[in-house]
Amino acid sequence: MRRVLMALSISAATAAVAIMGGCKPKAEPASPAVALELPIVVRAAADSNDGRPVYVLVRAVDEQTFLEQSYAEVAALVLEPDESVLAAVLVFPGSTAYELVEIDALPELVAVYGLFSVASEGDWKLLLESPEAIELELALDTISTLAEEAESDTDAESDTEAESDTESEADTGG
Repeated sequence: MRRVLMALSISAATAAVAIMGGCKPKAEPASPAVALELPIVVRAAADSNDGRPVYVLVRAVDEQTFLEQSYAEVAALVLEPDESVLAAVLVFPGSTAYELVEIDALPELVAVYGLFSVASEGDWKLLLESPEAIELELALDTISTLAEEAESDTDAESDTEAESDTESEADTGG
């Protein structure tokens, strides 16, 4: 009888080990999806949008969509975004807004819209080619990239230096 009990105990223990963990394959750790990060920085002047907040909408679009969509169609996407919307950033006058958007792949074209109270002719939207970062400046009723601002500042400095050189030559008689 002892042998029978011992055999049953060994069989039960073996079965328990097999059921509890010996037979189950180990799960592979889930590999995280590789996502890209698209940083967005928007600086708003104190007088931007006549002192009212501005929504900046960032979308992955093709050139035709960018050219054809009206201000009203784009503005509607703030309340009911479609799959093209990467981010909607609310920016207050005199402040800087930061947003880090996770995307699966870098879009070929990214449209950026400044949804001002009154949209000026063409100055409310930009089309950027595969940007790794988006840095924007909001003025009274226009949106521009910081790179454009830097270029115009450099051009203005070059013009001022050229005028200064011309004046110096005239003063010295040369």
